[in-house]
Amino acid sequence: MHKLVPPQAPDVFAKGVAAFILNGGSRLAPNRRWEAFRNEQPEAYKAARDQLYGNQAGLCAYCEIKLATNNQQIEHIIPKSMSLPDRDDTFEFSNFLLCCRGGTNTSSPRPDEYSTDPSLAVNRSCGEKKGAYFGSDFISPCHLPAIPVFELHYHPDDGVSFKVDPEVCAQHAIDPEKIEKTMDILGLNCPRLKRNRKVVWNMIQAELNTLPNREDEYAIKELAEAHLAPVNGECPPYVTTRFLYLMSFLSVPQLLGIVKW
Repeated sequence: MHKLVPPQAPDVFAKGVAAFILNGGSRLAPNRRWEAFRNEQPEAYKAARDQLYGNQAGLCAYCEIKLATNNQQIEHIIPKSMSLPDRDDTFEFSNFLLCCRGGTNTSSPRPDEYSTDPSLAVNRSCGEKKGAYFGSDFISPCHLPAIPVFELHYHPDDGVSFKVDPEVCAQHAIDPEKIEKTMDILGLNCPRLKRNRKVVWNMIQAELNTLPNREDEYAIKELAEAHLAPVNGECPPYVTTRFLYLMSFLSVPQLLGIVKW
């Protein structure tokens, strides 16, 4: 999970919302309202999803896996069920993120999308695990600093975990306990994600081992660009894991200049 800046709502979406409300859609119960909107205004929903996809460089806003067509959904940061008569965030575009299905995509052969080991419940993440939760101890990617607030912890059997970086949190006046809580709410250290981050860790390490000289900054920059730079507007999956690994070799400003988030 890294810093995201919410994009502007596309015109098609705004017009679709206006038409839906004009036709009485706002009188439905919050959860039913969103379902009805998707069915009645498919072009508006698709425009919103496409806008978010581009803004997030093709990655899940929380776990950063590559979003497949059948493994993405619009996540409401403030849940739909919390809507009030004087405050309805159901159609507030700044309340949207695009996320994966949190490990519940049972039809997928991709181990980052679904894992039966040890169980679906243990491997659930992102919006699927968060559910209708929202509180002051939850920190959205939209409220993170550009520098990642995590450290990587490698275990040969367990995989790669995110740990809170207290120094970065202190620099940006972020309560580290809230970051810890957020990771727990989203299941960012579930077995499925730790195993897949380990694959990325091992891949970068293997590539580094092929370099004749690890002190060659030009070669390291080339490797960093291959792992961080967007290609056709899309970033490689687990981009924060790649960023944190490469912090051992390049400065944060250098890396931020490559990843451009």
